Amino acid sequence: MAAYTSEGGHFRFILIYFIILCQVCVNSVDHDTLSVTIHSQSVKQQDFIVVKNPPTLLTQNYVLNIVYKCNFDSIVGVQLYASSDFKHNVRIFEKLWRCRTGGHSARTKSVKVVLPDNVGYRTDYKIRNSINVHNVNLRAWLLASSKVLENRHLAYAMAQAKVRFYFKVPPPYSRPFKSHEDCPQWSTEYIQKYQKITIEQCPWEPVVVDLLSFPVAFTKGSTGVSRKLPQYTDKVLLEERKQQIRNPKYTISMWIYLLEYCAQPLCTLVQRKTQYDNKYITPLVLINSKGHIHLQVVQTNLQAYSFLSSFLLPLRQWFRLVYSQSGNRWTLWLNYGENFETSLYASHLFPKGVYMDDFEGLVHLGGSSAMVGFKGYMAQTTFYRKAVKTPQQIPIPNRNHPMFSVGLSTYYDKCERFLNQTKYRINIYEMLRDEYQKQRSCSADLIDFVQAQNIHSKLTTSKLPECKLWSGRVPRRFYHLCVQLRQQVMNGTSHWDTEQYQEVGEAIYDVATNYLKDGLIQVPTMVPLLKQASCLGYHKASYMLSVLFNNGAGVKADPGKALLYLLLSSQGDYKLTLMALGTKHYHGLDGFHQDYDYAYNYFKIVADKTIRDREEHSASGVYTEHVRLTETAQLESQKGEYGDHFLWLKYQAKQGVGEAQSNLARMLFWGQSGVNRDMEAAVQYYQISAEAEDASAIAVYDYGVILMRGQGVEKNVSKALENLNKSAEMGHPAAYSALGWYASNFENDIEKAVGYYEKADKLGDRDAAYNLGHIHLVGKYPGKPMDQKLAFDYFHKAARLGHIDGGVTLSYYYNQGVENYVERNSRFASIWAKHIAEQHSADVGALLRKGVNSYLDQSWSETYVYYLMAAETGLEVAQFNIAYLCEENHDGLTTSYIEKECVWKYYNLSTLADVPHPHAQIKMGDYYWYGCDKHRDVNAAVEMYVKAARANDPHGLFNLAYLVEEDVQIPETAWNTLGIPPDVYNSTEKSVILTELYQRCRDHNNEESYVPCSLALLRLQLMDLWTKYGVLMKFSSAVGVAIVTYMTLSTIRVQISQHRVVDSV
Repeated sequence: MAAYTSEGGHFRFILIYFIILCQVCVNSVDHDTLSVTIHSQSVKQQDFIVVKNPPTLLTQNYVLNIVYKCNFDSIVGVQLYASSDFKHNVRIFEKLWRCRTGGHSARTKSVKVVLPDNVGYRTDYKIRNSINVHNVNLRAWLLASSKVLENRHLAYAMAQAKVRFYFKVPPPYSRPFKSHEDCPQWSTEYIQKYQKITIEQCPWEPVVVDLLSFPVAFTKGSTGVSRKLPQYTDKVLLEERKQQIRNPKYTISMWIYLLEYCAQPLCTLVQRKTQYDNKYITPLVLINSKGHIHLQVVQTNLQAYSFLSSFLLPLRQWFRLVYSQSGNRWTLWLNYGENFETSLYASHLFPKGVYMDDFEGLVHLGGSSAMVGFKGYMAQTTFYRKAVKTPQQIPIPNRNHPMFSVGLSTYYDKCERFLNQTKYRINIYEMLRDEYQKQRSCSADLIDFVQAQNIHSKLTTSKLPECKLWSGRVPRRFYHLCVQLRQQVMNGTSHWDTEQYQEVGEAIYDVATNYLKDGLIQVPTMVPLLKQASCLGYHKASYMLSVLFNNGAGVKADPGKALLYLLLSSQGDYKLTLMALGTKHYHGLDGFHQDYDYAYNYFKIVADKTIRDREEHSASGVYTEHVRLTETAQLESQKGEYGDHFLWLKYQAKQGVGEAQSNLARMLFWGQSGVNRDMEAAVQYYQISAEAEDASAIAVYDYGVILMRGQGVEKNVSKALENLNKSAEMGHPAAYSALGWYASNFENDIEKAVGYYEKADKLGDRDAAYNLGHIHLVGKYPGKPMDQKLAFDYFHKAARLGHIDGGVTLSYYYNQGVENYVERNSRFASIWAKHIAEQHSADVGALLRKGVNSYLDQSWSETYVYYLMAAETGLEVAQFNIAYLCEENHDGLTTSYIEKECVWKYYNLSTLADVPHPHAQIKMGDYYWYGCDKHRDVNAAVEMYVKAARANDPHGLFNLAYLVEEDVQIPETAWNTLGIPPDVYNSTEKSVILTELYQRCRDHNNEESYVPCSLALLRLQLMDLWTKYGVLMKFSSAVGVAIVTYMTLSTIRVQISQHRVVDSV
């Protein structure tokens, strides 16, 4: 593109760069279609197979595009397998062909998928029974010809390259009728036509509802996945439902992985409750502290009744629980063990009929606002309405289902063995410590000293230690573990619980991350240490492992391991993990199902923790600052106590500049700009700025709040009120809110509090809006009843003004809905919870600071890893920064150590944010304009440039002008979005719209845009003059040339004459 760049690069270089980029992208494939390649020597030599266009809904005669390459004679196979209610994993389609060696380029073959008639079409006079199939999976593979002939049934398992996809086919009544080539009898044809006219065609109805399909982690909190069972549209089903409300028939099948029994009397597996008032409804499937199942229903007399199972649920293995209800009889099956062949069964009658309206309320899996959930994982959970099923009638998901393929049980088994060995080592060191303590009892000082030195040297030498567990030296991979264990034992640790093991894990994690200073080449050394830290319960290490395996950073990319460690780290309540899980489900990334209810579950946990973190305000906390590596001024302000920014403010503060004093106080209080929190120093600056003669209302308010809370200073309520009243008199809205809060909580004067709140609310204070919402919600507003609708409006207002509690509360209401006012909207719920988590999480702030500090230190490997970890959470600034880092390719890290493409991936993801950066939009616009892998998308390029221009970026305007010059049709909606008048963009002369765009670009306040936009505008004006006045300009040019020639010849003649005169003299 003939467009300037902010880096000042040449246009020709940009064009060559994108040509090279596209050549690279031609050889790449999307991660969702990447084949598995085995025993490959290099990228150029490896066999591979890729399905370029896997469908989400497979229909009859769908054409698959298969790209493959083989290095020796092979067979290529494409197979479809499906399951029905009666048969499991049946092959319904197969296509085989030969792949012969020769040539270095990949081959492409189109395969038409012809489904069996009873799978691809509806029932008619010839197709008597359309089968409802599910769990449809496509297998494409490449295998040596000789092996296929001998083991055809094992071809997929033995293939050297293979890929698999899961999708659905339309249900029977959503399929087309088949156009039969043979002619039926006239009577058959007549009956068929008659039936089409008189018999209603049954639409698909949600009789079977998948509540969960992808594995989800629950952390025994008050959040979970909420579902609303969809309603029927068929009249017959609606009538049947009414009849079954007092005689219900249904089955719930759930797959569960329990890590521990409930720490409280009861925890939720599955619960149903009314949507707006939190009343339990049929059924509740709970677990108690001993591991028994607690079943509860509401009977027809509206009284609750419950049973307790006699058997215990197994721990640390997947099991299936099937609960069915038929009238007042309940039945419970448990399948567990190897191949789930071990089965337990219980059944009983409730004394009265059971009341169950499946249109009522919500289904909650895991926790809810009414009850906490369990600790563990949950996967395929299906609600069969109108049907009582036995386990034999419900197929077990195949072994490739994520809940099995991720390998949770294998991980926990290995960790259990590792922890047993660790406990043994601890016992050895405790024995040595006790021996040392006995030696200390010797009376001779000399003996005491010698023995102490000997024992101490055995326990603390920096050399590889001797260890009783092995006959010889400690294996190198356990060296750091032994060092940390010895240190803990020598420091007096005698009782080992989760906290002590996590401390050791944290120390090993620190050792592992120190290797990053030597480059990503050290990642293989780090991985074993991170795995040990993970087993010890320090799940920052689990999250780092997930990020490394997901991106192929220093290790071979492994999506299965990435998912495993991501799920594991969620059990440590590590906020970054929960945000990453939420982001992947929010956007449907990396093979995760897009599901806003899943996303809300994870984001809400982080949002709730963010509130608690801000209340605690720990000394080690860090303020979340979104710093871009492309912004030099922002980077300069992040250098901490020894940076020029902080030192300048400190100098100004000493000179009595009130604004500098207030800024220093906030930096020290919150831990901003690379500065560590220092509460005492912050209080000093707050006091100085508040007591100055020209003190601002904000400074006086800040000091008053500090005194009220007693943070960094002794609590002084009277002095705090004095400052708050003074600030209020100066017109500060937040001061009115603070006085209202005090009146409500300490003076118990709601009327006085409301007066303060309403005054502050009129001035736009967010705390006031939130507090008024709470007062209306609990019905404490003087003279008014509880008003949930008005409360919602106040919460919404507070959230939009940036109130953290308001945003969290708003997310809850969007997840539940407000009766007769706000419909349940899980997308909005997850958006608000995500916003709070991203903007205010201390863990996010700490990681971003690590990224900035390592960037300033030019420790590139650390910078890459920290920003990859932050980018996985969905944080826009981190995605932008890692894309920029990958583009810069410091020390060749991108090309040498990052397996997966990371430039376009993260620029693209950053454009999905609520407020994306225009630079990323420009990048993606260029990507779409030039195309990659033969997927040029001009409309997408236009959209990106328009978004950048709308964000007031001159580069977007410049590139749009270029597109106009290239005769690209820009939609009217785009011009209207930019506020360009219709008479300009509808003009028949292209120069009119170009002049408008280049003028806007030139007149932008960005200095870098002035020169290129001015030159473009000058070029346009000269071209316009040449077009309109071509003849005159040509004549003028000829006259000008003649004049210049005459004057030049005259000058030469004069100079020759002068030389002759000089020579004669």
